[in-house]
Amino acid sequence: MAELKITILGSGDYCNHGGRAQQALLLEHGGEGLLLDCGANTKAQMEKLSIGYDRFQRVLITHYHGDHFGGLPYMIAELNNNPALLKGPLKIIGPGTTKEHVEALTLAMGYGAGDPAVIKYEDFPPQGYSDTFGAISALPMLHRPESLGYRITAAGLTVAITGDTKWCENIPLLAKNADLLIIDVNMSQGSGPHVSLAELMAHRAEISARHILAVHIADLGQNCPIHQAEDGSIWRLNEHEFKRFS
Repeated sequence: MAELKITILGSGDYCNHGGRAQQALLLEHGGEGLLLDCGANTKAQMEKLSIGYDRFQRVLITHYHGDHFGGLPYMIAELNNNPALLKGPLKIIGPGTTKEHVEALTLAMGYGAGDPAVIKYEDFPPQGYSDTFGAISALPMLHRPESLGYRITAAGLTVAITGDTKWCENIPLLAKNADLLIIDVNMSQGSGPHVSLAELMAHRAEISARHILAVHIADLGQNCPIHQAEDGSIWRLNEHEFKRFS
């Protein structure tokens, strides 16, 4: 039975509210792995969870806020010094001017630019992207000008991931008939640069995804009616269920 394994390295927001690490999600199937976003705490979380670079061959970035790509300079510095940690070059895929953004941050932090033999940069193409992991399409989200939500189809399953966004009409489109929607739900009430739980529940009937998982969490209260990501948790998604098993 086709299945996706989803490991939550970081489930929190930019200020690590509640002690949560910044956002990073590892999707895996059949020996292929994709790291979705790479917050500043990601390398520490990899060490804590015994996740090596051999577990993923690509990093997909939703937008250029530090809590979503600020961990890349540390990875690049380590891989420049020890490329044997990789099975092959690490692909970093972002929503435009990827190389420029990542290298500017890496150099500003005092590290050398990625060795071209070790780090490969790609801008997410308008027509979508596909490789041995699966097929990915994108829709704009309402956060930064470059912000993209991704729709990832792999192992016969579809996962929609908003990245950071306020509520917008593209969220139901991104999630249409998906097996899982992973959505930025930052707070229990209110509105602003992120979706609140109250907003999500007000629009719940518009979302046709089978399951929903909240990420980028500050505080959703004690009686949250949807799944909440937690640092270090591992989830299994298949055609029958979405279930936390660790």
